[in-house]
Amino acid sequence: MAISNYDRDPSVADLPRVGDYETIDWEKLSQLRPSVIVSWYGPGKTPAGFGERARELGIRELNLQFNRLADVYDALVVLGDAVGEKPAAQTELKQLKDRVAAVQHRVEGQSKMRAVIVTDASGLDFAGRGNYLDDLLNAAGGENAIRATGYVTLDREAIAALKPDVVLQLLPGADATAVATNREFWNGFPDLPAVKEHRVCQFTQTYMMVPGSHVADVAETFAAALHPMPVSQPATPSSGGARGG
Repeated sequence: MAISNYDRDPSVADLPRVGDYETIDWEKLSQLRPSVIVSWYGPGKTPAGFGERARELGIRELNLQFNRLADVYDALVVLGDAVGEKPAAQTELKQLKDRVAAVQHRVEGQSKMRAVIVTDASGLDFAGRGNYLDDLLNAAGGENAIRATGYVTLDREAIAALKPDVVLQLLPGADATAVATNREFWNGFPDLPAVKEHRVCQFTQTYMMVPGSHVADVAETFAAALHPMPVSQPATPSSGGARGG
């Protein structure tokens, strides 16, 4: 088993890394001889010779799409079948769907919170509509303040005009310095409703931008930020994320 250069999950940190979106270490793959290689190239984006090299090594290529939440569910079944773990994949799929459904049930009837999902530490990159992060936001009782589809980059003026009630800042794997720097960026918008109400929520869990088996965790995290459960005593901050304003 091997992973890509972008994998940040500590549980697989010791596995060999064999490349990324642009570069594949075919020499290392020829030594490892995996039965399946999973890629995530868009239509017409697969590098020239990729399929041929995989076939030469006897590796089955699975080029999957993870644009929407439904794609994540579908990919789980395909991957389970590819590695001979179809029953386990079906079990995992049911658990994920049940957890996301439980999130939807918890926030049902509550007002949709106007929010933005920020995908870069700079604070300028956002997840718009029509992607799996937006699907999870909707499941968690939120409404995307950005109306454009896909992923967008905005300037400070455009950000201020959005006036979100909640900022969901994704900082997978960020250290304390990066979190503090990002917090200062948002403090530069004192008139933003999310800043005024101290609802700029920063999340450093490594899986926050991975369309995989942690999507239910992301949905639960979003829901907790958008519609906090009443507590009888101050909540203890988790080690996986930070919240500031």
